[in-house]
Amino acid sequence: TCALPILQDTDFSSRLSDLRFGFNTSPWQKVSFSAHYRRNEIDSQYDSSTNSLPPGGYPGFLLSRNVLLDEVATKLVLRPRSWFKTTLSYQYLNTDYGINTGPATTLLSTQPGDVSPGGPILAGQSDSQIYSLLVTLTPHPRFYLDTTFSYQTSTTDTAHNGLPAVVPYSGDIYSVLASGTYVLNQTTDLFAS
Repeated sequence: TCALPILQDTDFSSRLSDLRFGFNTSPWQKVSFSAHYRRNEIDSQYDSSTNSLPPGGYPGFLLSRNVLLDEVATKLVLRPRSWFKTTLSYQYLNTDYGINTGPATTLLSTQPGDVSPGGPILAGQSDSQIYSLLVTLTPHPRFYLDTTFSYQTSTTDTAHNGLPAVVPYSGDIYSVLASGTYVLNQTTDLFAS
């Protein structure tokens, strides 16, 4: 155990940017198509008072954190009948997690950075692809049925030198959602999902 007193005095600042561009077109009344690209970035800075840190630099050795998300999505909507609509969509997501640290040492060390030299590192990366099918049925003007099926592939890998601290993940996710709505009158709907 360590009986050293720790007083952490950290100033935190964060900057968020979320940029998106794309298009939506409906060349025919029963067909529409849309696509977009999105880039979302969160850049966080940690300014710890070095005078209050214990020997070794922990816990104030984290200097900054960056999360960068790139997304590409497309959607095709078909309305072959007035009572039937279907939507096919695809989404690709890539997220990079980066950190920047100062050097970390052991309490007994005379050499700075013997545990970690510090500096920037790609701490992890995650990739996902999502395929979805949405079907909407209106068998009666007052009755709506919606069903969504979604399939997602996902991988996550974290930084490691030699052996990974967190084992890489790869998996699939299947989702099904169904709902129904009945319009009783102008002021009341009944629904279930």
